[in-house]
Amino acid sequence: MKKKILFVIVIALLGAQYSKGQQLSQYSQYMQNPYIINPATTGMYSYMDVNLAFRKQWAGFDSSPTTSYISAHSPLKKKSPVRPLLLRISDESYSGVAQAPGGKMKHGLGGSFTADEYGAFTNNTLNLSYALHLPVSDKMNLSIGVAAGASMLRLDQSKVTLTDPNDNTYNTFVQANEQQIVPDLKAGLYLYSENLQLGYATNQLLQNEVYFGNTPTQSKLHVHHFFNAGYKIEVNDNFALTPGFLVKFVDPAPVSYDINLKADLMEKFWFGVSYRANDAIVPMLGLTIKDFVKFGYSYDYTTSDLSNYSSGSHEIMLGFMLFK
Repeated sequence: MKKKILFVIVIALLGAQYSKGQQLSQYSQYMQNPYIINPATTGMYSYMDVNLAFRKQWAGFDSSPTTSYISAHSPLKKKSPVRPLLLRISDESYSGVAQAPGGKMKHGLGGSFTADEYGAFTNNTLNLSYALHLPVSDKMNLSIGVAAGASMLRLDQSKVTLTDPNDNTYNTFVQANEQQIVPDLKAGLYLYSENLQLGYATNQLLQNEVYFGNTPTQSKLHVHHFFNAGYKIEVNDNFALTPGFLVKFVDPAPVSYDINLKADLMEKFWFGVSYRANDAIVPMLGLTIKDFVKFGYSYDYTTSDLSNYSSGSHEIMLGFMLFK
């Protein structure tokens, strides 16, 4: 049903400039797939990590944002006869971090495809990534990663209802450019050991301008910064706790942060909770099946004023651990 007029959709597209908000997709299960926020984790595990996810943001709103992605990354070197350093959490489904074997560096390659839909707009993004992993001590690695890609922004005219069919602004926009292709770069650092993870990533480094047809607007894509950390506490052989946090910053928006706690039981089941400041409380759970398939679900219980209109957000993730 056509429920969105062009004005509302364009404001949603450019809203990050005027409402001082984030411009990138929101994720709740980044702990299960840190690759989606930091290219430096490319090839970090001792296997090929493949993940598919779907997120429905603000369920209850018509034409609210939806995000789907598929990602895959793997180390390039074959498994070494030297036993790698592994984080024993959820049978490697969360943090099977492998140190460069034999004190040597290793390389990783990966890629992702993300599809965002909001109102009449779709934004499809393809990224390819590379990371170099260097052992800085017997128990600690530092990885440096970069990702390059492009986004295609499209307008579905069938989802637009005009109050004035002869709207010159709309006609100019559609005739000039129904789709835009925007290249971009991101980079990251990741310091990790058997217990500690500490990362920094930056996105939208090219800071491309947003165009309205062939005319540049007052808006542009801003550089986003992500800081995350986690520390594993082994309570006993069958139970481990991992507290962590994620800090997100983009000028001129205020700093946003998540605080989370994840528990792993018998290296098969996990559950946790995350608090996103001034936004949501997020319970989540998942399991690993036969050391091969992993599943996760999270529900964002909205704590902001949006709770009067939205029933929350849902995120489902399915993963595969290949060539272990």
